[in-house]
Amino acid sequence: MANTQATRILTDKQIRQKIERIAFEIYEENHAYEEIAFVGVAPTGYHLAEALSGEYKKISRQAVGLYEIEVDKQAPVCGDVQLKAAPELLSNRPVVLVDDVLNTGRTLIYALRPFYRIAIPKLQIAVLVYRDHKLFPVVPDFVGLSLSTTLQNHVEVKKEGSLWACYLY
Repeated sequence: MANTQATRILTDKQIRQKIERIAFEIYEENHAYEEIAFVGVAPTGYHLAEALSGEYKKISRQAVGLYEIEVDKQAPVCGDVQLKAAPELLSNRPVVLVDDVLNTGRTLIYALRPFYRIAIPKLQIAVLVYRDHKLFPVVPDFVGLSLSTTLQNHVEVKKEGSLWACYLY
């Protein structure tokens, strides 16, 4: 990282507001289904999926599943992608894949791999921060914040205890 000084770009309150808004947007797109599944990219994407599913449960009577997927973000090609859910738990329901930051799309393109063999009616992507430095054809359906950055910048979402923060380095 060229710049090591952190600038807070989202506070806990702002992140919680964005999570609530995204939950409503997801509901608008998926209210006709009986069930929905949130799958978070570990670790921070899973925490966001957990928060999103909690907000979603407040506004919907649908059954809500929460699952985790592990992708080696440093070497997604070599590493194994592990979906911590049996395929039948996701089958025949929309899936919302959740991650903290979408930069190049590399992590999410590999996170999609396990869903190729599961009969799901729809797969959508939700991210807290979208940086739009696409190298892979991944575009989020739900975005908390679109942020113009340089390739040298780094965006990090943190959850410490019950508090959220998002920093630009």
